[in-house]
Amino acid sequence: MRADQPIFADATLLDPAHGSIAERMGPYEWVASLVAIGPRFADVRRAMLGPLAPSTDDATTVWAASPLRDDGVVVRVAADRFENASRVLRPSFALLARWLGDDPLARKW
Repeated sequence: MRADQPIFADATLLDPAHGSIAERMGPYEWVASLVAIGPRFADVRRAMLGPLAPSTDDATTVWAASPLRDDGVVVRVAADRFENASRVLRPSFALLARWLGDDPLARKW
């Protein structure tokens, strides 16, 4: 792999021809894509690729995690509210806190 070659590229097209954003979002008010790349974030990647949330019948939160080459991962989350999304993200964010110097989910406001 060349140093100038992208590892990950993402694009979202919000074309009104496919209906309004509100119609397409349905019950989801919160969406996120998180990417962790590089050897420094190996523990974070493992957490992101592992079970992200306790087993639940909660249909208001959906997520998917995908590896990116040998040293990356992307997680996408959609939820009806932040609290449900944060439940999914908490395991990987707890490990990320040591690199950030603070827990990003400890204080939301």
